Amino acid sequence: MIRILVGFGLVTCLAFGQGTGRMTGSVVDTSGGAVPKAKVSVTLHEGKSALIETQTGSEGLFTVDSLRPVYYDVTVEATGFATAKLDNVKIDPSRSTDLPPIRLQVAAASAAVDVTAALETVQSASTEVSVTITADQIHRLPVGDRNPLAFIATQAGVAGAQAETAINGQRSSFTNVTLDGINIQDNYIR
Repeated sequence: MIRILVGFGLVTCLAFGQGTGRMTGSVVDTSGGAVPKAKVSVTLHEGKSALIETQTGSEGLFTVDSLRPVYYDVTVEATGFATAKLDNVKIDPSRSTDLPPIRLQVAAASAAVDVTAALETVQSASTEVSVTITADQIHRLPVGDRNPLAFIATQAGVAGAQAETAINGQRSSFTNVTLDGINIQDNYIR
């Protein structure tokens, strides 16, 4: 009699464990790249509030476990993208429902940026980064010693101190400092 009750208890536990399903999917952009940290909300079909919310991982994948076998709506939101929604996603008991990749469209821009240059015109035809600083510009700098080398570190791609400056990943020995076209650095120490 005890064996029958224990057997019945195990079968009942297994039967209740088989009543839920799971949903897996991926979130990608229009080029097929993964969208990490996208918010995924699961609601009952035509429901008003989310039952479960999760986020995509670094590869844009998400999993939602322990879903009752009914129909759900899936809403995906990510910063910079328009919201995407899947309706009538059927979850079967004790099965994994694999969704097709959810493609997010880039959101429409709502702000305009106006760029105006007071001293010089903006050069937009080339990607070259090149600047010649005049003596007048150095005199107008808000620094006590007026040393132009102190401002190298404020440029993009520059790392290190004045003595060991690396620009865009180059070795510090590859940097050349000139004054009026003449090399002014110590070639032995650099």
